[in-house]
Amino acid sequence: MDDNRKEVLHIFESLKKKYNLEDLGYYEDEFFFYIDKPANIVWEITSTVLRRTSIIKSAILGILNPSGFLDGFESKFFTSEDKDELFPVLKRLAALDWESINAFTKKEEVRIQFLKKAVSTWIDIKPVIEKISNKMSSNWLEQEKQKRKNDNYIS
Repeated sequence: MDDNRKEVLHIFESLKKKYNLEDLGYYEDEFFFYIDKPANIVWEITSTVLRRTSIIKSAILGILNPSGFLDGFESKFFTSEDKDELFPVLKRLAALDWESINAFTKKEEVRIQFLKKAVSTWIDIKPVIEKISNKMSSNWLEQEKQKRKNDNYIS
């Protein structure tokens, strides 16, 4: 282990004790990243979480308010009931984005509380992420199967 990583672990350990955080490995495993520089550890974790939630927010927005060809096509994979379930999640993620801007103009304690909220939100929406992903992939696979079936019929 190099000196930078040792310093990261040392700094994070003090934050963990002070703010009752999970182990650094928990965040790195959950969000697939690795911190090897001691500067801005809280920002590194939080921005990684926010990148993930932003991807989901964009996907949901494309389903609820399609703005391009692909969005329009994928939006048809979801029933109006599905979309009704997604709207509160979209609102929650949009609020999280705006809260992040506010949190990072505040003191460390507020930034840590926001980090906890962002991680909690991620954990809460994981079933929604899985549902969206499964629905998208199964519908795309079905589209491909239908295309092959139609291509074979024509030939």
